[in-house]
Amino acid sequence: MAEVNKNLMQGLIKLCHRLGFFYPVESNGKFSSCYRYGPFGAEFRRNILHEWWTAVSLGKTDIYAVEDLYLEEPVEQDGSRCHVTSDFHTDRSSRQLCHYLPTLSLVGGRLPFGIAQCWTHRHGNEVMAAGRNKFFQKYDINAYPIGGVSQQLLLQYFSGAGEVTDVFTRWQRRRMLWYRKFAGTPSNFTLSEVQQSESKVTDVTISFRIPWEGQEAEEAIEVISARGDADLKALELRSGQSCQGKDGRRSVLPHLVECSSSLERVMLAYLVDAYHLKERTDTKGCISSKEVLRLHPRLAPYKVAIVTGAGQELRDLTDYLAVEFANARLRMWYIQGTATVGSHESQYTRFDEMGIPYSISVNENTVKTGVCLLRNRDTTLKQQVHITELVKYVAKLVQAY
Repeated sequence: MAEVNKNLMQGLIKLCHRLGFFYPVESNGKFSSCYRYGPFGAEFRRNILHEWWTAVSLGKTDIYAVEDLYLEEPVEQDGSRCHVTSDFHTDRSSRQLCHYLPTLSLVGGRLPFGIAQCWTHRHGNEVMAAGRNKFFQKYDINAYPIGGVSQQLLLQYFSGAGEVTDVFTRWQRRRMLWYRKFAGTPSNFTLSEVQQSESKVTDVTISFRIPWEGQEAEEAIEVISARGDADLKALELRSGQSCQGKDGRRSVLPHLVECSSSLERVMLAYLVDAYHLKERTDTKGCISSKEVLRLHPRLAPYKVAIVTGAGQELRDLTDYLAVEFANARLRMWYIQGTATVGSHESQYTRFDEMGIPYSISVNENTVKTGVCLLRNRDTTLKQQVHITELVKYVAKLVQAY
């Protein structure tokens, strides 16, 4: 079983390298801990980031988006360093409160409100907390590479002391629902028991269970913390400015609830969750396996691929469909001006390992009748759809998940 598990992980990493989800950077003949992202990886990262912004900020009237576009340590308003480290389970000195006072002023001092932000951080020789990076280190795909770069995701919510318990509970529920919404196996994402540190910070951790490494192998994906008012008291001392906000008619020092994660860790967790080896038996009784990436349609880098044959009429039709999907902002995997190489089934197999949820089959009959076949990656079922309805129908399927 251990050898099978090892092969599964090695297969996933090879697949990701081959498709350009990620691959290591070579420097002076050696592979560094930084990673580059090809067309599939870049789209996948953007899709996850878009869904994160949508979940924590868009559609919520009391949460404001900010960004920090730096790689080195920023300077806070009082001139002190605003540290950012590779481990999101560290003390307050490594946290971000740079945007609190300006945002408090913008909202007229009213509580509650939240700040959502992401920033690109260059890591030094930090070491992650013990026991929280076994999986990533074991397979040399560390989400927080030494000397590398990571995208940090942070939500800070400020409220009165009387609301903080409800806020803490609400964001635990929201974040767990978000992770499980996009997972093929939702139970692989778990929420820890509430823990309290010596500094009276209350934490819960959302972890991802590695299904083929046993239940004890869990990796921290996000930490949700109820941090009290100590951080804002410290900010008052450093800045010399009042951090109090208006909770109704009272002026109070707000309590802070934080949700902290890393885009790289989320990306890798969903890749592991999506990777499957599917066995099949041919007509001669030989058993083989094919790789399938069952990525959620809204996270999948490309939503649809096209299978076609030779001939000018077919090329014109597929070129037209490619433009229509592009106009609808639905990414289609299609190389313009080329016919499909190999059988339709071999192409379906290739698109399945790319994580593309839907495939369109266009043939001579489509030219005559306007009807094509739309195949679902996860069920392998095919249905007839007229090309005039195809784009709207695929968009509806993607958004319905």
